[in-house]
Amino acid sequence: MTSSQDTSTRKLAAIMFTDIKAFSWKMATDEIAAMQILKTHDSMMTESIVQYGGKVIKSIGDSFMVDFTSAVNAVTCAMELQRRFWEFNQGKTDFNKIEVRMGLHLGDVIDVGNDMYGDGVNIASRVEAITEPNRICITQDIYSQVKKKMSQLNVFSIGPMKFKNIDDPVEVYEILMDDIPELSAPSKTAKQAPTRKAAEKTAEREAKEAKSVEARRQKLQEQNSEKIKMHYKKAEIFFQKGKLDEAEAELAEIEKLTGGGEAAEPGATVDKGEEEKQKTIQSLYKKAEEAFHKGQLEDAEKAIQEIYRLVPMHYGAQMIMAQIEEERFKLAEERRRKIESDRRAMQEKTEKLDSLRKQATTLLGEEKFDEALEAAKEMLTVDADNGEAKQLRQRIQQQKKEKEERERAAAEEAERILQATLERRAEQAKTFEPKVEVQQKKSKFNTKLALQVVGALAGIAALYFIGVFIKETLFPNTATVAVVITGGAPANSVGHHVSRAMAIMLTDDFARQEHVTTASAFSALASRRSGKTKEELLTDLGVRQLVLVDVRPDSGDVSVQVELFDTEQKTIWEERLPADNLLRIPEIRTTVVNTVLDRLGVNSDVADLDAPTRNAQAYENYLVGLSLVNQRTALGLAIDTLTAAIRLDGSFSEARAVRALAYVEAYKLGGETNPTLLNAASGDLQSAGNTGNNALASLTAGMIYRYRQQFGEARQAIDRSLVLQPQCAASYRELALIEIPYGNYDEAKVHAEQALKLDPRNYESHITAGIVAHFRKEYEQALQYYNDGIAAGANGTLITLRYRLNAWKNSFKESEQIEYVKSLHAGSPQDYKTNYWLGRAYMQNAKLDSARPFLDLAVSLADRAVATNPGDATAQGFLALSKAFRGRLDEAQRGIESAIQRIGSSDASLLYRRAQVYAIQGEQGKAQAYRSLKEAVANEFMMWEILSPEFYSIQKDAEYGEAIVRTDGSN
Repeated sequence: MTSSQDTSTRKLAAIMFTDIKAFSWKMATDEIAAMQILKTHDSMMTESIVQYGGKVIKSIGDSFMVDFTSAVNAVTCAMELQRRFWEFNQGKTDFNKIEVRMGLHLGDVIDVGNDMYGDGVNIASRVEAITEPNRICITQDIYSQVKKKMSQLNVFSIGPMKFKNIDDPVEVYEILMDDIPELSAPSKTAKQAPTRKAAEKTAEREAKEAKSVEARRQKLQEQNSEKIKMHYKKAEIFFQKGKLDEAEAELAEIEKLTGGGEAAEPGATVDKGEEEKQKTIQSLYKKAEEAFHKGQLEDAEKAIQEIYRLVPMHYGAQMIMAQIEEERFKLAEERRRKIESDRRAMQEKTEKLDSLRKQATTLLGEEKFDEALEAAKEMLTVDADNGEAKQLRQRIQQQKKEKEERERAAAEEAERILQATLERRAEQAKTFEPKVEVQQKKSKFNTKLALQVVGALAGIAALYFIGVFIKETLFPNTATVAVVITGGAPANSVGHHVSRAMAIMLTDDFARQEHVTTASAFSALASRRSGKTKEELLTDLGVRQLVLVDVRPDSGDVSVQVELFDTEQKTIWEERLPADNLLRIPEIRTTVVNTVLDRLGVNSDVADLDAPTRNAQAYENYLVGLSLVNQRTALGLAIDTLTAAIRLDGSFSEARAVRALAYVEAYKLGGETNPTLLNAASGDLQSAGNTGNNALASLTAGMIYRYRQQFGEARQAIDRSLVLQPQCAASYRELALIEIPYGNYDEAKVHAEQALKLDPRNYESHITAGIVAHFRKEYEQALQYYNDGIAAGANGTLITLRYRLNAWKNSFKESEQIEYVKSLHAGSPQDYKTNYWLGRAYMQNAKLDSARPFLDLAVSLADRAVATNPGDATAQGFLALSKAFRGRLDEAQRGIESAIQRIGSSDASLLYRRAQVYAIQGEQGKAQAYRSLKEAVANEFMMWEILSPEFYSIQKDAEYGEAIVRTDGSN
């Protein structure tokens, strides 16, 4: 025999407990009337529970325990019941009202046959006990399940409750029903947060009451059963005596006690009329049964109605009628579900089509034509006759064709721009090309004899050399090389940094060769750090050859391990090159470059390299400093190390050039706000003397010129660096940034793409490409570049505040904009800048109520900072902007004008703040915004200020585009 324990199962269930208010008092007052109220309550409860898929586990007296498989159904059913009881109670006395308290919990239960046990059941019971009549309380577990699915659900948090025999406190909520005024506000009990002791007393009282009601109901049922038997016996006796009226009176009493039942069968003595009547009833009853089982509900109901015409009450007929109603309900429910299913399918189809349409349109806007076509094709899969999908497909194909034509034209223009750049560089090269004097040594050769020898050999070699010349001239061998380190030396050791410096210098050496293309040192070294194999590095860097180096300085001696690795031939050269000290490194570089090019069959003209200093320790410091500058993670240490090299050799010009670059890199990483670093870099270049043949010095000079707004001089210096080192990605990045102030966005794009191609793992390449795309109003593309740059190591906060916020706004990505600024504000809630940024984000996205408190706090905090230090240009600017967004435009204008007069234009950001204050005003401030912006741009071209979100309202205007283009004649 199987025990209940053997058949028990665990499951997650939504449990509902209910109880009627003061039902024991009703029983004590009028037992029969109370039982009728209970019967009405049970009927209403059962009907709604069935409708919402619930299952009554047990009902004891006036209490119900119900199991739902869905938390949403459980809550919906409870709310529907409370509405029905509320409507029922209107106009009734307290005695006749049905006021029910309900508690719901979602938890783990043990299902045993027709009963349930476990903490899930206990918690639901305890929650019901603390609930006021007419109210519904739910636990956190229920609320977590339904809050997103029942968007209109309104609750009041009672707080954590500690229940008997339950270890952890349970968070409880009272449901507020807005459509019922007296139930739309929290109950008194909910506000007072009932105690555990009160809850336990209520639970015990309700349990006793339920048992009492159940016992009384059972006793009444037993009494009714005895009365029914007595009346039935009397009816038989009266019938046998022919006292039909008295017999019918007894049957009527039975009807009252049962609420309707089958008429008593008469005794043996029946008149013929009555017998025929009974036969007809039986025939009709049988007909009703057969029709019902065949599904002919209308015929079955007609037969039942015929029975009712013959007898007022018939138990069997009532049962069939109940089954008919239940079957009709099922059929109606099936029809409703079918309609709902069809409607949902149609809605899903519509939503799917709408989603695909939006997806295709978005992809089309991003010019992802192939993906857009796939989305349009999928629309036709969902609905083959969808006209909108057909039109969209045609539009995508047309725009794809147009883009291809534009790209072809752009490629031709890019080629023209690159050619112009090359020609400009060639002109530059004429002005400083180093002169090489060749001294002819006098010889005592016999001229006549020499001529005879030459004549004899010339004929033999002529054809050979002519053939070689033609081949090498028309079809020269080429190489694509990346120089990486093997990583043999420990990280941050002298050997590690010297190896990195060797790789950087060899990359420059190869980049100077006419038929060699090199991957940038930054990208090559970054790729090696990622732990890739040689084969993976070739693919990652897009080259055909790797030169792997490892320098080992040991007790004054040096050894350089070199390996040449090719895609096809694998390792084609490997050698250890010894030297007595680091000063022999330049000789080894010459050997490596010559050997590699010779092994690859590439024509070369590599000049011998000399050490830039005779001090070995100074040279070691120089190499370590060069490695650190390229890493960008320890610029302070790099500057200190290079300074040590310069102290050891004051004429070490190469060390000064690298230190100048370190100062410029530190200036960039610091947000371009410390001009002292630029002055130090400029001083180093001046002290280095003639650096006309130093590509690095020319590049650094170009950057300094650009930061000082001397764009014409910057372009000349960068052109000079590219003549010396044609494949320098940093130089192309600078050219791209130099073109932007003059509105040459096409040229800037060509240079940015070239930098990205040469140095793809350098975050500066991505950020530069992003800035160019941003000025071209290609916001989605700009965001992609910014994201890639941040992933590669760029300062995410700086890039976001300067550029991504504006790009997000222009790409309609309001949520990203707001969420990012909220995270900044959470870290510094009392900073006027974070309050302003958050208020601005809300204001620009029409969330005015959300914006006001943050802007008000920004005004207060910035005002306090200005009062402390009136010369604080940053605080002055943010104070004016905060007031402008709060609508205090006159105050904002007066404040920023006063700040400019007091502080002057030495801080160019104030000039941009003035333009932004006017731009915030919209149409009425546009003219003044353009004038102010033009003045700010002429003073200092600050790209992030020009692309600031404050200019969002005017950035699409032609006047804005004109205002941000410099006209100082340097173009």
